[in-house]
Amino acid sequence: MSFTQRIRIAWADESGIGSIAGLYIFIAVLLVGGVAIDYTNAVHTRAQLQAVADSAALAGARHLADGIEAVRMAAIDHADMHGSGLLRDEDIVIGTWKDGIFTADESTPVAVRVMARRTRASDNPLMTQLLFLVGIRSIDVAAGTVAAGGVGSASEIKIHCSGGGFVARGSVTGNSANSYLDGFCLHGETAIHLHNNNHFESGTRVSLPDLANLHEHRNNHGLFDALKLGSHDFARAEGLPDLFGRILDDGISGTALPPQIIGGPVYLNQITQSQSLQRGMLYIVDGYVTLRGPRLFEDVAIYATGNINVRSNVRLNDVLLAAEGNITTASNVNIGSITPDFCSREVYSSYLFSLGDVTFNSNIELRGTLVLSQGNVPFNSNIRTSHGAHVEALGTITYNSANTFRGCGDPLDSEVEFDEEELTAIRLVK
Repeated sequence: MSFTQRIRIAWADESGIGSIAGLYIFIAVLLVGGVAIDYTNAVHTRAQLQAVADSAALAGARHLADGIEAVRMAAIDHADMHGSGLLRDEDIVIGTWKDGIFTADESTPVAVRVMARRTRASDNPLMTQLLFLVGIRSIDVAAGTVAAGGVGSASEIKIHCSGGGFVARGSVTGNSANSYLDGFCLHGETAIHLHNNNHFESGTRVSLPDLANLHEHRNNHGLFDALKLGSHDFARAEGLPDLFGRILDDGISGTALPPQIIGGPVYLNQITQSQSLQRGMLYIVDGYVTLRGPRLFEDVAIYATGNINVRSNVRLNDVLLAAEGNITTASNVNIGSITPDFCSREVYSSYLFSLGDVTFNSNIELRGTLVLSQGNVPFNSNIRTSHGAHVEALGTITYNSANTFRGCGDPLDSEVEFDEEELTAIRLVK
Protein backbone atom coordinates (compact mmCIF):
# COMPACT_ATOMS: atom_id res chain seq x y z
CA MET A 1 0.00 0.00 0.00
CA SER A 2 1.41 3.38 -1.01
CA PHE A 3 1.80 6.34 1.31
CA THR A 4 -0.89 8.23 -0.63
CA GLN A 5 -3.36 5.38 -0.16
CA ARG A 6 -2.71 5.35 3.58
CA ILE A 7 -3.50 9.06 3.75
CA ARG A 8 -6.80 8.53 1.88
CA ILE A 9 -7.82 5.71 4.26
CA ALA A 10 -6.98 7.82 7.29
CA TRP A 11 -8.94 10.75 5.85
CA ALA A 12 -12.05 8.57 5.31
CA ASP A 13 -11.90 7.22 8.88
CA GLU A 14 -14.39 9.31 10.93
CA SER A 15 -13.91 7.39 14.17
CA GLY A 16 -11.92 10.16 15.79
CA ILE A 17 -11.21 13.80 15.03
CA GLY A 18 -7.89 13.51 16.85
CA SER A 19 -6.49 11.19 14.23
CA ILE A 20 -7.30 13.74 11.53
CA ALA A 21 -5.63 16.56 13.48
CA GLY A 22 -2.60 14.35 14.02
CA LEU A 23 -2.51 13.61 10.32
CA TYR A 24 -2.50 17.31 9.51
CA ILE A 25 0.38 17.89 11.91
CA PHE A 26 2.30 14.92 10.54
CA ILE A 27 1.92 16.12 6.95
CA ALA A 28 2.95 19.68 7.91
CA VAL A 29 6.06 18.48 9.71
CA LEU A 30 6.91 16.21 6.81
CA LEU A 31 6.57 19.02 4.29
CA VAL A 32 8.67 21.46 6.32
CA GLY A 33 11.40 18.92 6.94
CA GLY A 34 11.33 17.68 3.36
CA VAL A 35 11.56 21.18 1.93
CA ALA A 36 14.51 22.06 4.18
CA ILE A 37 16.51 18.91 3.46
CA ASP A 38 15.78 18.66 -0.25
CA TYR A 39 16.18 22.40 -0.84
CA THR A 40 19.61 22.34 0.82
CA ASN A 41 20.58 19.34 -1.28
CA ALA A 42 19.41 21.14 -4.43
CA VAL A 43 21.46 24.24 -3.56
CA HIS A 44 24.60 22.15 -3.06
CA THR A 45 23.95 20.22 -6.26
CA ARG A 46 23.54 23.43 -8.24
CA ALA A 47 26.84 24.75 -6.90
CA GLN A 48 28.50 21.51 -8.02
CA LEU A 49 26.84 21.79 -11.43
CA GLN A 50 28.10 25.36 -11.72
CA ALA A 51 31.64 24.15 -11.17
CA VAL A 52 31.12 21.40 -13.76
CA ALA A 53 29.70 23.92 -16.25
CA ASP A 54 32.63 26.28 -15.67
CA SER A 55 35.25 23.59 -16.22
CA ALA A 56 33.45 22.11 -19.25
CA ALA A 57 33.12 25.53 -20.88
CA LEU A 58 36.82 26.21 -20.34
CA ALA A 59 37.74 22.77 -21.70
CA GLY A 60 35.59 23.32 -24.80
CA ALA A 61 36.79 26.88 -25.40
CA ARG A 62 40.40 25.72 -25.52
CA HIS A 63 39.47 23.81 -28.72
CA LEU A 64 37.71 26.65 -30.54
CA ALA A 65 40.42 26.65 -33.19
CA ASP A 66 39.96 22.90 -33.78
CA GLY A 67 36.34 23.03 -34.92
CA ILE A 68 32.87 22.79 -33.42
CA GLU A 69 32.89 19.02 -32.93
CA ALA A 70 36.20 19.22 -31.07
CA VAL A 71 34.68 21.85 -28.76
CA ARG A 72 31.65 19.70 -27.98
CA MET A 73 33.69 16.55 -27.48
CA ALA A 74 36.11 18.27 -25.08
CA ALA A 75 33.31 19.83 -23.04
CA ILE A 76 31.31 16.60 -22.76
CA ASP A 77 34.38 14.50 -21.94
CA HIS A 78 35.25 16.90 -19.12
CA ALA A 79 31.70 16.94 -17.73
CA ASP A 80 31.48 13.14 -17.89
CA MET A 81 34.37 12.90 -15.42
CA HIS A 82 31.96 14.26 -12.80
CA GLY A 83 28.92 12.19 -13.78
CA SER A 84 27.29 10.86 -16.91
CA GLY A 85 24.61 12.85 -18.69
CA LEU A 86 25.42 16.21 -17.07
CA LEU A 87 26.06 17.78 -20.45
CA ARG A 88 24.49 16.95 -23.82
CA ASP A 89 25.25 18.14 -27.36
CA GLU A 90 22.28 20.50 -27.37
CA ASP A 91 23.49 22.08 -24.11
CA ILE A 92 26.66 23.33 -25.83
CA VAL A 93 26.27 26.43 -27.99
CA ILE A 94 29.07 28.06 -30.01
CA GLY A 95 28.97 31.80 -30.66
CA THR A 96 30.33 35.26 -30.02
CA TRP A 97 30.81 37.35 -26.90
CA LYS A 98 30.64 41.12 -27.19
CA ASP A 99 29.72 43.85 -24.70
CA GLY A 100 28.58 41.24 -22.19
CA ILE A 101 26.18 39.53 -24.60
CA PHE A 102 26.46 36.00 -25.96
CA THR A 103 25.12 35.39 -29.47
CA ALA A 104 24.85 31.94 -31.04
CA ASP A 105 26.91 32.00 -34.24
CA GLU A 106 28.92 29.00 -35.42
CA SER A 107 30.50 30.98 -38.28
CA THR A 108 32.69 33.03 -35.88
CA PRO A 109 33.34 30.74 -32.91
CA VAL A 110 35.04 32.69 -30.13
CA ALA A 111 32.86 31.69 -27.15
CA VAL A 112 31.17 28.61 -25.71
CA ARG A 113 27.97 28.56 -23.65
CA VAL A 114 27.17 25.38 -21.74
CA MET A 115 24.33 24.32 -19.45
CA ALA A 116 24.99 21.43 -17.08
CA ARG A 117 21.78 19.69 -16.04
CA ARG A 118 20.28 17.19 -13.68
CA THR A 119 16.73 17.12 -15.00
CA ARG A 120 13.99 14.70 -15.96
CA ALA A 121 14.56 15.57 -19.63
CA SER A 122 18.18 14.49 -19.22
CA ASP A 123 17.16 11.30 -17.40
CA ASN A 124 19.26 12.25 -14.37
CA PRO A 125 17.11 14.41 -12.05
CA LEU A 126 18.06 15.00 -8.44
CA MET A 127 16.06 12.46 -6.44
CA THR A 128 14.43 13.77 -3.28
CA GLN A 129 15.17 12.35 0.15
CA LEU A 130 11.87 13.17 1.92
CA LEU A 131 9.56 14.98 -0.46
CA PHE A 132 8.97 11.76 -2.39
CA LEU A 133 6.68 10.82 0.52
CA VAL A 134 4.24 13.51 -0.63
CA GLY A 135 4.59 12.72 -4.33
CA ILE A 136 7.61 14.90 -5.27
CA ARG A 137 10.11 12.32 -6.38
CA SER A 138 12.71 14.50 -8.12
CA ILE A 139 13.91 18.09 -8.63
CA ASP A 140 15.32 19.62 -11.82
CA VAL A 141 18.61 21.50 -11.27
CA ALA A 142 20.76 23.29 -13.87
CA ALA A 143 23.63 25.77 -14.09
CA GLY A 144 25.18 27.54 -17.06
CA THR A 145 28.20 29.64 -17.98
CA VAL A 146 30.07 31.20 -20.90
CA ALA A 147 33.79 30.89 -21.65
CA ALA A 148 35.41 33.12 -24.26
CA GLY A 149 38.82 33.60 -25.81
CA GLY A 150 40.60 36.92 -25.88
CA VAL A 151 43.93 38.67 -25.63
CA GLY A 152 45.12 40.39 -22.48
CA SER A 153 47.99 40.74 -20.04
CA ALA A 154 48.62 38.12 -17.42
CA SER A 155 47.39 40.48 -14.70
CA GLU A 156 44.10 40.98 -16.56
CA ILE A 157 43.32 37.26 -16.81
CA LYS A 158 44.30 36.31 -13.27
CA ILE A 159 41.60 34.79 -11.13
CA HIS A 160 40.11 37.64 -9.12
CA CYS A 161 42.10 36.95 -5.94
CA SER A 162 44.37 39.98 -5.67
CA GLY A 163 42.19 41.66 -3.04
CA GLY A 164 43.45 38.95 -0.70
CA GLY A 165 44.09 35.27 -1.15
CA PHE A 166 46.34 32.21 -1.03
CA VAL A 167 47.31 30.96 -4.50
CA ALA A 168 49.62 27.97 -5.03
CA ARG A 169 50.84 26.10 -8.08
CA GLY A 170 51.04 23.10 -5.78
CA SER A 171 48.42 22.47 -3.12
CA VAL A 172 46.76 24.71 -0.55
CA THR A 173 46.20 22.96 2.79
CA GLY A 174 44.17 24.57 5.56
CA ASN A 175 43.11 23.12 8.88
CA SER A 176 39.82 23.59 10.78
CA ALA A 177 37.65 26.47 12.00
CA ASN A 178 39.02 29.13 9.64
CA SER A 179 36.86 32.02 8.39
CA TYR A 180 37.17 33.46 4.88
CA LEU A 181 35.59 36.90 4.47
CA ASP A 182 35.41 39.96 2.22
CA GLY A 183 36.13 38.23 -1.07
CA PHE A 184 39.16 36.23 0.09
CA CYS A 185 40.34 33.56 -2.35
CA LEU A 186 41.91 30.12 -2.20
CA HIS A 187 43.40 28.55 -5.32
CA GLY A 188 45.38 25.32 -5.59
CA GLU A 189 46.52 24.40 -9.08
CA THR A 190 47.26 20.84 -7.91
CA ALA A 191 44.81 20.39 -5.01
CA ILE A 192 43.00 21.99 -2.08
CA HIS A 193 42.78 20.24 1.31
CA LEU A 194 40.38 21.56 3.95
CA HIS A 195 39.46 20.08 7.31
CA ASN A 196 36.30 20.71 9.36
CA ASN A 197 34.06 23.61 10.34
CA ASN A 198 35.42 26.26 8.01
CA HIS A 199 33.22 29.21 7.03
CA PHE A 200 33.19 30.81 3.57
CA GLU A 201 31.30 34.08 3.40
CA SER A 202 29.31 34.91 0.27
CA GLY A 203 31.67 36.48 -2.28
CA THR A 204 34.70 34.39 -1.37
CA ARG A 205 36.17 32.05 -3.96
CA VAL A 206 37.71 28.58 -3.87
CA SER A 207 39.13 27.53 -7.23
CA LEU A 208 41.12 24.74 -8.83
CA PRO A 209 41.30 23.20 -12.33
CA ASP A 210 39.66 19.89 -11.40
CA LEU A 211 36.96 19.20 -8.80
CA ALA A 212 38.42 15.76 -8.16
CA ASN A 213 41.36 17.45 -6.42
CA LEU A 214 39.21 19.18 -3.78
CA HIS A 215 39.52 17.22 -0.52
CA GLU A 216 37.34 18.47 2.33
CA HIS A 217 36.00 16.92 5.48
CA ARG A 218 32.65 18.13 6.85
CA ASN A 219 30.69 21.21 7.92
CA ASN A 220 32.49 23.66 5.62
CA HIS A 221 29.71 26.21 5.37
CA GLY A 222 29.52 28.11 2.07
CA LEU A 223 32.24 26.06 0.36
CA PHE A 224 30.16 24.84 -2.56
CA ASP A 225 28.80 28.32 -3.25
CA ALA A 226 32.39 29.62 -3.35
CA LEU A 227 33.66 26.84 -5.60
CA LYS A 228 34.88 27.77 -9.09
CA LEU A 229 36.80 25.89 -11.75
CA GLY A 230 39.79 27.52 -13.39
CA SER A 231 43.55 27.88 -13.60
CA HIS A 232 45.75 30.69 -12.38
CA ASP A 233 48.51 32.50 -14.23
CA PHE A 234 51.72 32.49 -12.18
CA ALA A 235 53.60 35.02 -14.31
CA ARG A 236 54.50 37.23 -11.34
CA ALA A 237 56.10 34.52 -9.22
CA GLU A 238 57.74 33.00 -12.29
CA GLY A 239 59.09 36.43 -13.24
CA LEU A 240 60.93 37.08 -9.95
CA PRO A 241 64.42 36.39 -11.45
CA ASP A 242 63.73 39.02 -14.11
CA LEU A 243 62.45 41.46 -11.48
CA PHE A 244 65.53 40.88 -9.33
CA GLY A 245 67.75 41.52 -12.33
CA ARG A 246 66.00 44.84 -12.95
CA ILE A 247 66.46 45.86 -9.31
CA LEU A 248 70.21 45.22 -9.58
CA ASP A 249 70.62 46.71 -13.05
CA ASP A 250 68.24 49.66 -13.00
CA GLY A 251 67.93 50.52 -9.30
CA ILE A 252 65.70 53.50 -8.61
CA SER A 253 65.70 54.51 -12.27
CA GLY A 254 63.62 51.46 -13.23
CA THR A 255 60.12 50.22 -12.45
CA ALA A 256 60.98 47.28 -10.20
CA LEU A 257 60.65 49.26 -6.95
CA PRO A 258 57.76 51.08 -5.24
CA PRO A 259 57.66 54.85 -5.96
CA GLN A 260 58.67 55.82 -2.42
CA ILE A 261 62.14 54.33 -3.04
CA ILE A 262 64.02 57.33 -4.46
CA GLY A 263 67.61 56.91 -3.26
CA GLY A 264 70.52 54.50 -3.50
CA PRO A 265 71.55 51.86 -3.94
CA VAL A 266 73.60 51.64 -0.75
CA TYR A 267 75.80 48.51 -0.68
CA LEU A 268 76.26 46.77 2.69
CA ASN A 269 77.70 43.54 4.06
CA GLN A 270 75.11 43.42 6.87
CA ILE A 271 72.42 45.42 8.64
CA THR A 272 73.16 45.77 12.34
CA GLN A 273 70.75 46.35 15.22
CA SER A 274 71.91 49.93 15.70
CA GLN A 275 72.28 50.85 12.04
CA SER A 276 70.06 53.69 10.90
CA LEU A 277 68.29 53.08 7.60
CA GLN A 278 67.30 56.14 5.64
CA ARG A 279 63.71 56.28 4.42
CA GLY A 280 63.24 56.07 0.66
CA MET A 281 66.55 54.19 0.18
CA LEU A 282 67.44 50.95 -1.64
CA TYR A 283 69.90 48.76 0.28
CA ILE A 284 71.71 45.87 -1.43
CA VAL A 285 73.31 43.41 1.00
CA ASP A 286 75.85 40.84 -0.17
CA GLY A 287 74.88 37.83 1.94
CA TYR A 288 72.31 37.19 4.65
CA VAL A 289 70.17 39.86 6.34
CA THR A 290 68.79 39.72 9.89
CA LEU A 291 66.29 42.40 10.94
CA ARG A 292 66.08 42.49 14.74
CA GLY A 293 63.39 43.99 16.97
CA PRO A 294 61.87 45.79 18.60
CA ARG A 295 62.13 48.09 15.59
CA LEU A 296 60.12 49.72 12.79
CA PHE A 297 61.47 49.46 9.25
CA GLU A 298 59.61 51.93 7.03
CA ASP A 299 59.82 53.13 3.41
CA VAL A 300 62.93 51.10 2.56
CA ALA A 301 63.82 48.39 0.05
CA ILE A 302 66.27 45.65 1.07
CA TYR A 303 67.75 43.23 -1.47
CA ALA A 304 69.80 40.28 -0.16
CA THR A 305 71.84 37.77 -2.13
CA GLY A 306 71.19 35.28 0.69
CA ASN A 307 68.37 34.72 3.20
CA ILE A 308 66.40 37.41 5.03
CA ASN A 309 65.47 36.66 8.66
CA VAL A 310 62.96 38.91 10.39
CA ARG A 311 63.17 38.49 14.16
CA SER A 312 60.44 38.97 16.77
CA ASN A 313 58.73 42.30 17.43
CA VAL A 314 59.63 43.84 14.07
CA ARG A 315 57.17 46.01 12.16
CA LEU A 316 57.55 46.40 8.41
CA ASN A 317 55.60 49.30 6.90
CA ASP A 318 55.78 50.23 3.21
CA VAL A 319 58.85 48.07 2.61
CA LEU A 320 60.13 45.74 -0.07
CA LEU A 321 62.17 42.70 0.93
CA ALA A 322 63.75 40.70 -1.91
CA ALA A 323 65.82 37.60 -1.15
CA GLU A 324 67.67 35.31 -3.52
CA GLY A 325 67.36 32.77 -0.69
CA ASN A 326 64.53 32.30 1.84
CA ILE A 327 62.56 34.82 3.88
CA THR A 328 61.72 33.73 7.44
CA THR A 329 59.81 35.66 10.09
CA ALA A 330 59.85 34.91 13.79
CA SER A 331 56.80 35.47 16.03
CA ASN A 332 55.02 38.78 16.67
CA VAL A 333 55.88 40.38 13.35
CA ASN A 334 53.64 43.01 11.71
CA ILE A 335 53.90 43.42 7.96
CA GLY A 336 52.04 45.97 5.89
CA SER A 337 50.16 49.20 6.45
CA ILE A 338 49.73 50.66 9.92
CA THR A 339 46.73 52.77 8.88
CA PRO A 340 43.15 51.45 9.24
CA ASP A 341 42.08 52.57 5.74
CA PHE A 342 44.82 50.77 3.81
CA CYS A 343 42.31 49.04 1.51
CA SER A 344 41.17 52.43 0.21
CA ARG A 345 44.72 53.12 -1.00
CA GLU A 346 44.03 50.45 -3.65
CA VAL A 347 47.73 49.48 -3.74
CA TYR A 348 49.83 47.09 -1.67
CA SER A 349 51.68 48.53 1.27
CA SER A 350 54.55 46.02 1.47
CA TYR A 351 56.21 43.37 -0.71
CA LEU A 352 58.01 40.13 0.21
CA PHE A 353 59.70 38.42 -2.78
CA SER A 354 61.77 35.25 -2.49
CA LEU A 355 63.41 32.80 -4.87
CA GLY A 356 63.08 30.24 -2.05
CA ASP A 357 60.53 29.67 0.73
CA VAL A 358 58.71 32.33 2.74
CA THR A 359 58.03 31.00 6.26
CA PHE A 360 55.80 32.75 8.79
CA ASN A 361 55.90 31.77 12.46
CA SER A 362 53.26 32.52 15.12
CA ASN A 363 51.30 35.73 15.77
CA ILE A 364 51.84 37.19 12.32
CA GLU A 365 49.93 40.19 11.01
CA LEU A 366 49.68 40.77 7.26
CA ARG A 367 47.82 43.85 6.00
CA GLY A 368 47.89 44.90 2.36
CA THR A 369 50.94 42.77 1.55
CA LEU A 370 51.98 41.01 -1.67
CA VAL A 371 54.02 37.84 -1.04
CA LEU A 372 55.60 36.01 -4.00
CA SER A 373 57.62 32.83 -3.50
CA GLN A 374 59.24 30.42 -5.94
CA GLY A 375 59.17 27.84 -3.14
CA ASN A 376 56.67 27.02 -0.36
CA VAL A 377 54.82 29.32 2.05
CA PRO A 378 54.08 27.66 5.41
CA PHE A 379 52.29 29.50 8.24
CA ASN A 380 53.09 27.83 11.54
CA SER A 381 50.29 29.03 13.85
CA ASN A 382 47.98 31.89 14.80
CA ILE A 383 47.85 34.29 11.90
CA ARG A 384 46.66 37.17 14.05
CA THR A 385 45.43 39.21 11.09
CA SER A 386 45.42 38.58 7.37
CA HIS A 387 43.63 41.43 5.66
CA GLY A 388 44.22 42.25 2.01
CA ALA A 389 47.26 39.93 1.81
CA HIS A 390 47.88 38.15 -1.49
CA VAL A 391 50.24 35.17 -1.13
CA GLU A 392 51.38 33.38 -4.29
CA ALA A 393 53.70 30.36 -4.31
CA LEU A 394 55.07 28.09 -7.01
CA GLY A 395 55.18 25.38 -4.32
CA THR A 396 52.60 24.79 -1.59
CA ILE A 397 50.80 26.95 0.99
CA THR A 398 49.93 25.47 4.40
CA TYR A 399 48.31 26.97 7.50
CA ASN A 400 46.62 25.89 10.70
CA SER A 401 43.29 26.45 12.48
CA ALA A 402 41.15 29.25 13.88
CA ASN A 403 42.33 32.07 11.60
CA THR A 404 40.33 34.84 9.98
CA PHE A 405 41.29 35.77 6.42
CA ARG A 406 39.88 38.93 4.88
CA GLY A 407 40.18 40.41 1.44
CA CYS A 408 39.96 44.07 0.56
CA GLY A 409 36.88 43.43 -1.56
CA ASP A 410 38.38 45.04 -4.66
CA PRO A 411 41.81 43.98 -5.95
CA LEU A 412 44.88 45.86 -4.84
CA ASP A 413 47.35 47.01 -7.50
CA SER A 414 51.09 46.45 -7.37
CA GLU A 415 53.28 49.56 -7.54
CA VAL A 416 56.09 47.20 -8.54
CA GLU A 417 55.78 46.65 -12.28
CA PHE A 418 56.13 43.13 -13.66
CA ASP A 419 57.01 42.30 -17.25
CA GLU A 420 53.93 40.48 -18.51
CA GLU A 421 53.56 39.37 -22.10
CA GLU A 422 50.38 39.68 -24.08
CA LEU A 423 48.81 36.25 -24.38
CA THR A 424 45.67 34.57 -25.60
CA ALA A 425 43.47 33.75 -22.65
CA ILE A 426 40.46 31.49 -22.24
CA ARG A 427 38.39 32.71 -19.32
CA LEU A 428 34.92 32.55 -17.86
CA VAL A 429 32.98 35.67 -18.75
CA LYS A 430 29.49 34.91 -17.45
